Amino acid sequence: MQEIEILKNIDHPNIIKFYETYQDGECYHIVMEYCSGGDLLDRLEKKVYTEDETRAILRMVLSAIKHLHEKGIAHRDIKLENFLFADKSPDSEIKLIDFGLSKRFNPKTPAKLTSFVGTVFYIAPEVIKGDYSELCDEWSIGVMMYTLLSGKPPFTGRSDSEIFENIVIGYFELQDSFWGKLSPPARDLLFRLLTYDHTKRITASQALEHPWFTEQSSVDKDAESIKRLKSTHSDVVQNIRTFESRNKFRKEVLRIMVTLLSDEETKKLREAFRIFDINNTGEVTVEELHQVMNELGHDCSNEDIKRIVREISHSESDHSIKYTDFLAAAADTKGLTKDKLELMFKYFDVDDSKYITSDNIKEMMARAGRKMEDKEIKDMIKDVDILGDGRVNFDEFCAMMNVGVPKKSGNDEPNNDVLGIPKSLDRVPVEKEGAINVYTNNFALKKEF
Repeated sequence: MQEIEILKNIDHPNIIKFYETYQDGECYHIVMEYCSGGDLLDRLEKKVYTEDETRAILRMVLSAIKHLHEKGIAHRDIKLENFLFADKSPDSEIKLIDFGLSKRFNPKTPAKLTSFVGTVFYIAPEVIKGDYSELCDEWSIGVMMYTLLSGKPPFTGRSDSEIFENIVIGYFELQDSFWGKLSPPARDLLFRLLTYDHTKRITASQALEHPWFTEQSSVDKDAESIKRLKSTHSDVVQNIRTFESRNKFRKEVLRIMVTLLSDEETKKLREAFRIFDINNTGEVTVEELHQVMNELGHDCSNEDIKRIVREISHSESDHSIKYTDFLAAAADTKGLTKDKLELMFKYFDVDDSKYITSDNIKEMMARAGRKMEDKEIKDMIKDVDILGDGRVNFDEFCAMMNVGVPKKSGNDEPNNDVLGIPKSLDRVPVEKEGAINVYTNNFALKKEF
């Protein structure tokens, strides 16, 4: 279960999202993010990528690996097949999967690894020799870059042993028909990723600062992206500025709401996150948030920015906003439909009792691999429990989400005449038929073993 332990602590736009685990009479199920676009190898079989297309892919790949290495995780099986497209669109986000060979290390020092693991075409020479660090991932990215641009791997052979021999030698051919088409910065980055001595190899963080990326994107990042935030994404910025956590349960519900958004809605939020995540860390720091807000013309003090980060992260100690928390805060709740409200309610109503109890929340947190104190869970219920019966019904749930707010009578006792929120739900738009997937135990992909 090492893979689950790693995934439940990772939150990045280009790493597959783990949701929960549950067990039935026969199997142990892992519920993860659903990706419908196939893998990178599938698409490569249909076309050879241009340099611009490869740059877009590699930026996402390097961002994911940078995030992992900063968290002290070496993936050790980077390859085309382990990157899935979120959807079938040409500009879809890609997601890194399969952490079965991953290994934790102290991020303050280079990893000291010895196990012979990986996939034959992508494996680094030092892995074959049995003495390597997390930079074996960067070598594999170099192999991916070569393969995307040329349509074939740099190291080949008639058998696995012959391929390993060629990798250890470190020699690969650069045909004029392929090499001559590459820009000088692309050639330079490829050589740096496939540097034989891993102590001199470029890191993912350094690669993202390479001219192949920065010279192409500097104008877009600094001007066009800010312009887009101001025009088409102004509601996202406003939601971030005015976000209030109110109570922790609402924040947990918002995290679920993000998974129910359409591809188009999610794409808009991801674009905004990319602009705020200046350093490609997979998180938005206080400094980054401050910089972008200032560039947008919002006169925010440092204390204002810190307050926003505290509200969104729901923590006094956090100095950055994680990816999913950013999406939850930036999403527009005004368009919540009755269908989506019911889906979110059912997610926590695990025993289908028509109520959400402390035990329900505790079970869902456990499924998601998160520990929460009993008092904290009871406080979450108390903040929402208008009737004071120690549980949350659908009416109270809708009130928490600002849809048909129940009122109390003058003596602070719940006014049951006003608590009939189904009346107010008449004003909630109903999801159009076919616009939302059928609820199948929360999400889509199930992995059995």
